[in-house]
Amino acid sequence: MNLCLTIDTSLYGTALALSDLSGSTLFWKGFYDEKGRSDTAIGLLLEEGLKKVGQPVGTISHLVVSHGPGSFTGIKVGLAWAYGFCLGQKGCKILGLSSLREAVFELAGEQNTQKLTLLFPISRREAFLASLENGEIGIRSVDTEEMVEQFSKETPFFVCQDEKWVALLKERRVVRKTVSFPQLMKLALNGMISRTKILGTPAFGYTLPEPVYMKKSSVEEQRAKKEGGNGEKR
Repeated sequence: MNLCLTIDTSLYGTALALSDLSGSTLFWKGFYDEKGRSDTAIGLLLEEGLKKVGQPVGTISHLVVSHGPGSFTGIKVGLAWAYGFCLGQKGCKILGLSSLREAVFELAGEQNTQKLTLLFPISRREAFLASLENGEIGIRSVDTEEMVEQFSKETPFFVCQDEKWVALLKERRVVRKTVSFPQLMKLALNGMISRTKILGTPAFGYTLPEPVYMKKSSVEEQRAKKEGGNGEKR
């Protein structure tokens, strides 16, 4: 039996699933909802999953991984692990998907709607805005004011447990629908599995997916500011 391993570390925590190659039969899925531990959580969850399924790691012939956008560190960890696994597991094919995009499609299906907006804060001043309309999803980065403006136009789904964000929205009397981080993880993983089922095995290949960050890391931002400052002085 050949297995397909699906991994998402780009949004929050770590989510894994083992299915058949078509994605039609799900054998196991597991979650670790703590941030910053994905590098160790992937291995621990995979070991647990293979034991449940009763198969060795060598039966994994296909791998699906989220390439972003999302958490800068989470994307790097997930892709690095996937790269290493495929190099060690000769013949393993890989497919990169956006777990944020698939989470929105999955949520829209649950809500039975063709139009939906999801706001996912990535810092205390910035968020990803993912909008579904006419079957297409657009994802962009917005700041606090743009986000509050978006809330004035519609009632989006909001993913956040940060007290400052909750206080800000309460202060502005913003109406929103809440999606918890565990819910988001499940939506993303289920969406990636559904997408795999639609695309089929021809979508897999040996080319490693490129990361989609949409935002620089804090180190890169500091470096850019420093270089920009030096340039202005000259």
